[in-house]
Amino acid sequence: MNMNKNYQKYVLAPSYRNWKQNFLKYFIQENKAHLVVLKECKVVNYEKTKKIKDAILAFEKNSDLPEELPEGFEDLFFLFENKLAKYVGPDIAGYLHTGRSRNDLDTTVFRMHVRKKLLKIVESMLLLLKELLKKTLETDDKLFLLYTHGQPAQVSTFAHYLSAFAFEVIEDLEALFNAYEKVNLCPAGAAAITTSGFNINRERLAELLGFEKPVENSYRAIVSSHWITHPSSAIRHFLEDVGRFVADISHKASNEVGLVDFPDELVQISSIMPQKRNPVILEHIRIFSEMAAGEFANLTNLFRNVPFQDVNEVADAPMRIFDSASEYVDSVVVLLKTIIEGIEVNSERCKELALSSGATTTELADTLVREAKIGFRKAHKIVSAFVRSGKSYDVLKESFEKEIGKTFPFSKKEIQKVLSPKHFVEVRRISGGPSKTGMKKLLEKFESDLTKIRLKYNKLNEKNLEYENLLDMAFKDL
Repeated sequence: MNMNKNYQKYVLAPSYRNWKQNFLKYFIQENKAHLVVLKECKVVNYEKTKKIKDAILAFEKNSDLPEELPEGFEDLFFLFENKLAKYVGPDIAGYLHTGRSRNDLDTTVFRMHVRKKLLKIVESMLLLLKELLKKTLETDDKLFLLYTHGQPAQVSTFAHYLSAFAFEVIEDLEALFNAYEKVNLCPAGAAAITTSGFNINRERLAELLGFEKPVENSYRAIVSSHWITHPSSAIRHFLEDVGRFVADISHKASNEVGLVDFPDELVQISSIMPQKRNPVILEHIRIFSEMAAGEFANLTNLFRNVPFQDVNEVADAPMRIFDSASEYVDSVVVLLKTIIEGIEVNSERCKELALSSGATTTELADTLVREAKIGFRKAHKIVSAFVRSGKSYDVLKESFEKEIGKTFPFSKKEIQKVLSPKHFVEVRRISGGPSKTGMKKLLEKFESDLTKIRLKYNKLNEKNLEYENLLDMAFKDL
């Protein structure tokens, strides 16, 4: 078949290279599984099966695919069929495509590829969570100032702050597992649209190719975009969380704030300004995150108003974007893990900022409620006057006595203790708070969730490895 040269150059040639580089392994596996099922279902007899099997093995052994797509061929499928025909003749080779279409073959291969990519991303995120847990346990006594609306708000610990981000990552992983379930359904056997009149065992095809089960509806099997849009959305949400976290860490690392710092190996110096220490690794994480998130967003936007049919939006061109974005994800996770490992927390700076900004005065208002037995709104008003005065003890005393009509019951020393950043953390003992007591259940949940995720990943990964052995044994038994 002769194709337009421009179409050949810009569509068919890149597609062929992509298939050859990224999908060939899964393409061969799908062909093997299909042959096994054709034989088991008695669609193709033993003699023909044996010849096709030997041809597939010869193709696999010789790996005789040209670098570029030869003229006259539309894609890898027809080139492969031509190669088999050279081994066993076109009539015998043609039996392999019985009860099958490129529609169900292609999307089966794509799902197998995406499935593997997702497991790699999950594995990287698990390593990130392991580092987050390690750093959380190491920094449970490191005071850290938390901000709201860009302003100093309350004192916490770095462990409390970091574990908040860790639970975001855990939720992102749960979304990724949900997306994996949608990918891990087998289109094979759906043929072009409506299956075929041949007795093709779709459950067996799913088993041989490591899928959970077949896609329940044969039309949906070849038109659905969920196998690429759901993973793209899940990964994009993770990248958005990373971007927000890194932007916040950049703020905390600024000279004006100075709550965190990084070792020399993670900063760059200015070519002209001797004082500059630039943690540009944070910027690179943010850049890679946004570039990847943008590409994943494009993949979901790609299907807006696209007909609910087998169209080229569910073909290999979008897969190039998915793979490119996935490579950025790998860089993001490795670099993020690196900064978590190397980050240094400046608790003394936290104390300075907390006291100068009044970030512990919420506890002063709470103390007035608890010990002076007054309502919180009055306590808030009294402490607000104290803050506006530049934290004058005399103003605090005067404001209390004016509002309440009683003698102020706290000494200057007692007020200083109440305003202590350490005290602020220690009294926040309820579940989810930053004190050691408050963090206890939180850390137990962190470790429990991490264990469950590891087990889930191991189970999926093992199944993804086991199917290859199952397929190899079934193919050899032919």
